Amino acid sequence: MKTRFFQILGVVAVATVGITSCDTDACKDVDCGLNGTCVDGDCVCEDGFGGVDCATDYCEELVCDATGGTKVATEGGCDCVCDEGYEGADCATESRAKFVGVYTVTGDCSTSGVKGGYDIEIVNSGVNVTSVLISNFWNAYVNNVVATISGNTITIANQDPDNDGYNVTGSGTYANGVITMSYTVSDGTTTDVCTSTMTKQ
Repeated sequence: MKTRFFQILGVVAVATVGITSCDTDACKDVDCGLNGTCVDGDCVCEDGFGGVDCATDYCEELVCDATGGTKVATEGGCDCVCDEGYEGADCATESRAKFVGVYTVTGDCSTSGVKGGYDIEIVNSGVNVTSVLISNFWNAYVNNVVATISGNTITIANQDPDNDGYNVTGSGTYANGVITMSYTVSDGTTTDVCTSTMTKQ
């Protein structure tokens, strides 16, 4: 009886080996070209490439505007990394463009108290693509205050626009037509610390 049992096991083992040896290579007829590797019958593409056979070059199809932008391959796509001062999917938009306009200012200052109810205007500066000019800043400066734009951030480096001993410095952020800014005005003796909301008209 035991002999018969082991004979049956032997047949089963041989059959199993036979079935295993008949398994096909899932990647045998799959061509992933030069930009992909076959895994279990599917192409896994390198960064920047896609499609069934990884033949689609996403970076080749992408347009980064002539204003500046570098193509960077990503998993399943390609992105434009914009030069300083530009943004958008194709780097064609100046970051400072959204800041340009006339704003109504409301806010409070530590020394001068309520400092609002007046307008300022932001315009492009001819210096470079990241620079803007702010007129009537603090409802007091006659000359323009120079500011720098980076994405949604506006920064005022320490300066004395009117050359009268009153320096201004500060920074703020832009969102949906509103700039929220903190800044200081100082003559070296008295410092006015202000927080303002500037709403585009």
